[in-house]
Formats: sequence, C-alpha cells, structure tokens
Amino acid sequence: GDSNQLKWGELKGEKAIQQVVKATYMEITKWKKNLFTLPRGKAGVHFINEVARLIFLFTDQTAWSELSLSMIHVFIPLMLQKPSANSKAKNNAKFLAERLAKW
Repeated sequence: GDSNQLKWGELKGEKAIQQVVKATYMEITKWKKNLFTLPRGKAGVHFINEVARLIFLFTDQTAWSELSLSMIHVFIPLMLQKPSANSKAKNNAKFLAERLAKW
C-alpha cells in the first residue's frame, strides 16, 4: 500500500501520523509509571485484539508496517494509564473501554 494514503483519525499520510506518534511517545517517556492491570471482560479483550492487530500490520508488511510498532509503544501506556492514584478495577475497565473507542 501507498504510505501517503494512510489515514488515522484526522491525520493523513505516514509522515503526519509518525510525527504525532513520535511526539506522543516522547511525552509518555516522561510519565511516572502509573499503569493499571489489564481488566478482564470486553475491554480487556478489545485491548488485546488491538495490540494483535497492530503486530499483524507490522508482520504482514502492510502500508502500516513502518508505524505499527511505534503505535504499540504509545497505545499501551495511553490505554492503561490510571485515571487516578486510587482508581478501582471496575472504573479502570470503564476508562479503558472509553479510550479504546477514541483510539
């Protein structure tokens, strides 16, 4: 596939997507480790499915191959970031579902 045809949300083209992913990654590396355990249920399954999809995009030599591994490095901490220091598992599952819908 043509990397200029890639679309992710409002972003178009591999370079535009890569810039946002790289900037996000650089910001995430400054975060204090604050991840919750992956919840069971639908949200957890959807999370695993998305990680598997991103890996597949890399291994299957798609137009997304150059971006997919970088996207995993951003996806995991964005999805599993605790909403608060004392967040409960039930709330974490709700927040994960909402974040997945926005991804």
